[in-house]
Amino acid sequence: MNAKLTLSFDKNVIKKAKQYAETHHTSVSALVQNFLNSLTEKKEKVDRIEISPRVQEISGEALGAWPESDDEIIYQELLKKHG
Repeated sequence: MNAKLTLSFDKNVIKKAKQYAETHHTSVSALVQNFLNSLTEKKEKVDRIEISPRVQEISGEALGAWPESDDEIIYQELLKKHG
């Protein structure tokens, strides 16, 4: 069901939007509708994404849980290998 909405834009923006719409064989209303749909769909998709515990875990590691120096990394790896 369609409903009317009145918006106010700068005259130059309206002129450019009309030219763009004509070039792309559509209307300014369709452009605005598609734009608003894309904004709300992206938000809905982001809200529905579930992050697995493993991804959360490695994200924390990437944010600073790694050893501070190359020497520390080598030491930790040697400990793992030779216990």
